[in-house]
Amino acid sequence: MITQWRNGFGQLTQERQNHGTSIFGDIYYTYSDAAHGSRLTSLEYANNRIVDYTYGSTHDLNDVIGRL
Repeated sequence: MITQWRNGFGQLTQERQNHGTSIFGDIYYTYSDAAHGSRLTSLEYANNRIVDYTYGSTHDLNDVIGRL
C-alpha cells in the first residue's frame, strides 16, 4: 500500500510504502515557495539520500521555463 500526503497546491510532500506491517520508509518532497513557482527543489529518501533540483540562475532560460 502506498500512502501519500499533499500540500495546499496538491503537490506530493510525503510518500510511504508498506506491505502489511513492514514499512519501507518515507520519501519527502520539498518545493520552493509560491513566489518562486512552487517547483520541486529536493527529494529525501528513506536512506537519507537527498537529490537536489536546480533550475539555473534567476531569469536564466532554464529558470524561466522550469527546465532542470
